[in-house]
Amino acid sequence: MSKPDRRHSTPHGRVALVLTLAGVGSALLLIPYLRELMPVLLAQIDRESPIPLPLIIVLQTGLYFTFGSWLGLRAGYALGLDAPWLRALVYRKALPQGGCRSLGLSALLGLGLGTLALGFTTLVLPLLPYTSQPLPQGLPRWKCFLASFYGGIGEEIFSRLIVMTLLVWVLAKVFSRAQARAPSWVYAVSAMLAGAIFAAGHLGAAAQLWPLTPLVLVYVMVANMIVGVPLGFVFWKRGLEATMVAHFCADMVLHVIAAN
Repeated sequence: MSKPDRRHSTPHGRVALVLTLAGVGSALLLIPYLRELMPVLLAQIDRESPIPLPLIIVLQTGLYFTFGSWLGLRAGYALGLDAPWLRALVYRKALPQGGCRSLGLSALLGLGLGTLALGFTTLVLPLLPYTSQPLPQGLPRWKCFLASFYGGIGEEIFSRLIVMTLLVWVLAKVFSRAQARAPSWVYAVSAMLAGAIFAAGHLGAAAQLWPLTPLVLVYVMVANMIVGVPLGFVFWKRGLEATMVAHFCADMVLHVIAAN
């Protein structure tokens, strides 16, 4: 990722707005998939909530994507953690050099990580306890395809731009205040921690299907960290858009190609 000007006056509002709109849109695209995956829970929400589910999602995700995107961009810019392609397009600047090649390699990486995670799932899934409800069968691939946009956009805004950036910022403030730039180990540790937080975020969905036994906990954490940890290093080196492309491609393998 090219080194941008690090002045404090650098604007972030337009980039945050685009990320918010993209994040909210990706969350709405997730609804058809969630209705297949957790029909009982979503049916209960439809019955008991006076607010329609799409509006709930818009309000909730709109708030945290708006504040979180701006905060992540503001804290991360001086640390070299940014959305360089989007920033260049929004503010009509030159695109990062080698960007197309970087995005292409990120797509290949995502396909590889998705295949690796799928192989791990195939090996471990038969060892897990019986589910509390039948696993969805015959999921329409178009719903899985739409859900992949949330993985690529919404989860990356949260896990990398917000969580990883704040981890780097905090660790840099604590351990390297005297240095002009945070040392590499800060980025590496933050990438791994953000990957673990990303994986832990899937435990709630897993709890809808399995009792959270030690084996289930290990399965959910490892399966998601296979993708989540490497993406932290991609964010560090290539920017947010590269992680979005990689994550989307990994989800295409996991949720579309291997939908059933």
